[in-house]
This record gives sequence, C-alpha cells and structure tokens, in this order.
Amino acid sequence: MKNILAGAVTSVSLLLAMSAANATVITEIEANDSFATAQYVEGSFSTGANADVENAGVAGWEWVSIEAGPDTTSSYDYFTFSVAAGQQFIFDIDYGCETTECDDSDTDVDTFIRLFDGSNGLIGFSDDEGPDLFDSLLAFEFDYTGTATLKVSQFEDSVMPSGTDYTLQISREQQAVSVPEPGSLLLLSLGLAMLGLRRQ
Repeated sequence: MKNILAGAVTSVSLLLAMSAANATVITEIEANDSFATAQYVEGSFSTGANADVENAGVAGWEWVSIEAGPDTTSSYDYFTFSVAAGQQFIFDIDYGCETTECDDSDTDVDTFIRLFDGSNGLIGFSDDEGPDLFDSLLAFEFDYTGTATLKVSQFEDSVMPSGTDYTLQISREQQAVSVPEPGSLLLLSLGLAMLGLRRQ
C-alpha cells in the first residue's frame, strides 16, 4: 500500500513539475498565415517574472512570449489558444521593426492586432496602445469558453513586410486545475490494490 501511495504522489509531483517547466519563450512557426494554419500556443504558458510582459510575476497569472520573424515573404501571422468565460488576457506587441536586426536606427513596424472567437468572428482589436509609438496592446475579458485566435498585421490590416521582427506577449489569468483530494487518491490506490489482488 505504501508503494502504491508513493507512486500516486510521485505521479502528481511529476505532472506539477512538468507544468511549471513549460517554455515561456517560444518562436513563431511558419506557415501560420491563416486561420486554418494558426500556430497553437496552448501548453507554452507558465509563470515567473519578465519585465516585458504585462502582469508577469503577478500571482494567478501566466504568460508566453512569442518571438516572430523575420519572415521571408510578406504575410499575416495567426496564433490560437484556449480561453474560459471570465478569463482576463493581455496581448502586447514589443520590439517591432522592419529589418532583421533591431536597433535605435530601425523603423518601427506599425502593428495592428485583431482578436477572433472560435467561429472566426471579430471580438477585439488594437492599433497603437503600447508604450512605444507603434506597438499594439489589448486587454480583453472573454465571455465564453473555447478557443480564440489573434491575428497580427500592419496598420489597416495590411500584410507584415518580409524581414519584419516583433515579439508577441500573451499573459492571462490562470484557470483553476482540479487536483484530487487525499481521500480520492486513497480510494484510487485501494481500487488499484484490489485489482492487483484479483489478478493474482
């Protein structure tokens, strides 16, 4: 019985450790140029401090940072993820520029972000709301549970020029995860033990 309980506790610990170890900085994967080919970023969220990300390090929030570009062709970029009713999200574009190496002499790309629901209906957008002149920033609370897609383009929904770099920051409220209570784990362990005895 002790071995079974120890195994159950170890399994739960491993699952929690794997969740905490998820990558928070990922790269854009082409071709994510349409709703049908949108990059799925669910599973890449985790916690921790990051000065560039809204609410990073705040209790109850998680985030992912997506380094996009430079694309070899002009295109839109689409990213999709799971949402829950009442869940708060913040979408933020940082370090946008129209050359492969960003520095103070580069021209900022004027980003434009649009948020779509699971049926590809427009539910939110942002042009120049970030701390830098042309950066987009959108805070949004969802009123449904399902999936959503964020589209990144240039101003007036024109395609992103080839060679464009930017970083998309997505932060959100964490959703409660149901973890079995000790009593439930004990009942599960007893059931497994009885099953083992019957097979002997």
